[in-house]
Amino acid sequence: SLLSSLPAFQPPAEHLSRALTRSTLKPDPSVSNARSRAQKHASCTIQLLTTELCAPVKEKADRWRRVRSNLSAFDRVVCDLVIDNRVRLDYEHLPTLLDELDAARKGVVKSGKE
Repeated sequence: SLLSSLPAFQPPAEHLSRALTRSTLKPDPSVSNARSRAQKHASCTIQLLTTELCAPVKEKADRWRRVRSNLSAFDRVVCDLVIDNRVRLDYEHLPTLLDELDAARKGVVKSGKE
């Protein structure tokens, strides 16, 4: 069933540690001025870190949307019932949560590029 292929989100600490290890860069030796080299290194590291933080989140949110739209009729009803039950328990509605997650991700990517 497609429900078993839904992605799981890692804990925040694991997600952050993966992004930190993937975003390590060495300073560019072609920049002769030490201050300019440090500025370039910092800006490249920040941009890479924000990309590494946001890319898996986008992939998983898109996968949730894609799998949910491709469910069979029975699985879609089960999924909707689970979502409605969670809304009654004062959890966020899944489409709203995914939209807020996407907006936050876009904000992080935008701030990383500035």
